[in-house]
Amino acid sequence: MARALGYAQPGESQQELDHIASEDQRLAQQGILMLRNGSRVYHKHIGDLTREDRAARIAAERETVAWLKERVEPRKRGEDAPPHPHIYAALLRTPLRRSSKNFYSTHSGE
Repeated sequence: MARALGYAQPGESQQELDHIASEDQRLAQQGILMLRNGSRVYHKHIGDLTREDRAARIAAERETVAWLKERVEPRKRGEDAPPHPHIYAALLRTPLRRSSKNFYSTHSGE
């Protein structure tokens, strides 16, 4: 993730990008993946994933890829970068914590 993010573009904070990259690396080292179901973002350990989680995993991955691609376009036009997507905004606000046996969340109520 750190390599894909690179350096901050106009309108971005290098500190926030570094935080996103370090959180992504920390989660990956622990085997925790991000999933998205509608507006709900949650995390699961790779060993706890089921076939039913595939769509949520793909949705989270698509949002990440779309955001990384969107960061490149404004630079070509000399504009500010787009805001962080919902899935990363949550990581910037609060630390990830275990909320049940198989789920991790950035929100205490999930």
